[in-house]
Amino acid sequence: MEKPTSPIGKTAREGTEKRARNAAYATARAKTAESAAIAKQVIHLRTRLGITQEELAKRVGTSYSQISRIESGRHEISHKTFRNVYRALGATPLVGYELPARPGQPAHRELIAV
Repeated sequence: MEKPTSPIGKTAREGTEKRARNAAYATARAKTAESAAIAKQVIHLRTRLGITQEELAKRVGTSYSQISRIESGRHEISHKTFRNVYRALGATPLVGYELPARPGQPAHRELIAV
């Protein structure tokens, strides 16, 4: 099967890899990594539940465009909105930390429901 290419003849992966070598691009991508991860989870859960962005917006009490911005992964989400979105999806949001493993000790994780 042939890989899909852009009009300039590169695959999306090749284009991303080339951009990733650019310091400004890498910095900008690192700044939005958390938002992109949240967006991916929200989209996954919303589609798994079979609801639209419009329905999610109604459940959260916000606008469709706000949900669209959240799901784009390019905008930060406030703690309050984060909590409201997950609760509107029927999920309990979790926040936590992970301490890396040290000699003789395993990694340690702590999670709390918010």
